[in-house]
Amino acid sequence: MKVIGIIAEYNPFHNGHLYHINRSVSMTKTKNVVVIMSGNFVQRGECAIIDKHLRAKTAVQNGASLVLELPTLYATQSADLFAKGAVDILNSLGIIDYLSFGSESGNLESLSSVASFIHEEPHEYKILLKSYLKEGLSFPRARSRALEVLTGIGSISTPNDVLGVEYLKHLLRSSSGIKPILVPRKGAGHNDTQIHEGLSSATSIRDYLEQMSKEFCGISPLSSLEILSSIPPSTLDALLYSHANYRWMNTDVFLPDIKTIILREMQEIKRYFEVSEGLENRIYENFLDSVSLEDICMKIKTKRYTLTRIRHILLNILLNITKDTMKRLISSEDVGYARILAFDETGRKLLKKCNPRLPLINKASSFRPENEKQELLWKSDHIADTLYYSRYDSPFSNSFVLSPVFVAKRSE
Repeated sequence: MKVIGIIAEYNPFHNGHLYHINRSVSMTKTKNVVVIMSGNFVQRGECAIIDKHLRAKTAVQNGASLVLELPTLYATQSADLFAKGAVDILNSLGIIDYLSFGSESGNLESLSSVASFIHEEPHEYKILLKSYLKEGLSFPRARSRALEVLTGIGSISTPNDVLGVEYLKHLLRSSSGIKPILVPRKGAGHNDTQIHEGLSSATSIRDYLEQMSKEFCGISPLSSLEILSSIPPSTLDALLYSHANYRWMNTDVFLPDIKTIILREMQEIKRYFEVSEGLENRIYENFLDSVSLEDICMKIKTKRYTLTRIRHILLNILLNITKDTMKRLISSEDVGYARILAFDETGRKLLKKCNPRLPLINKASSFRPENEKQELLWKSDHIADTLYYSRYDSPFSNSFVLSPVFVAKRSE
């Protein structure tokens, strides 16, 4: 029985994600799909627009067999750590044959060449990378420029390609037997009759919903043609349910919390992960008169410190993710875990075939960490969920007593 692995966020699940699942199934001739999905906080450095349980349910309604949560300490970090955490879980499951990911370039050979080059890290690459960093370039730009000079391959800078390279790199580093397959991303210039229908990405959908909600108070933006042509019916149901029963989440609701932590800790800000020497002063000097997290990010960012990195840092401050925590996590060789969020009947069968050495959490209230890595992951997951659900009256207000969502019938 062949099994596809997919690493995703589904924030929210849209037609491009549906296309990716369907295309992966068509390419591999198997309908067994395991998704490793971010929880309530995501790799962009923000909170998810709707709860992880609803997003996981939507994924299963649209073709996934089983959705497992990527722990917060990996889900909220750079592409490298995000990919490492997800690939480690896929490897540990012991049932995954393929890793399918989207790509703007659609060129698996080029991405594999870059991944192999980074994995080997030749001396000339290290020297050139260091020189570009000294010029004040951000790490992503410095690396992209060094790779372009040394490999002759054009810049790898689009989001899916950057993640794809990291997936491939970690498959190499782990000597994984999982075979990578690439699906050209819809809306990225590839020949597809539906490319220009609706909104083309989760980011554009979130931005559209936020803008429409501000401009048309009291009128749901979910009735617009732009939204209806961009998402499957199950995502519409999830968004309607969220909007009617509590609200869509926006990271700005945590701005007072982040300001309080920064004000209280002041010079101790440097203990948080990714805060380099001197950056704590720049953060402290700019946060007091900021009206939104994006406003803070724009004021703090520089040529070296990208918006994405600043978002990661502010999220690390909010979630108490410190340099010591990440150092211990990265150096640990202990077995981690994954939490089951949603599954169907096929997913139930897949769970029985998984490697028993990797704990798969069914109900969080009954889980007890057994090693240092699990303790680190568990503490951060608990903080993240508690903060997320504290901001509204949600049916998932206590995530730690919930069982996974079982989907008896998928969407047609």
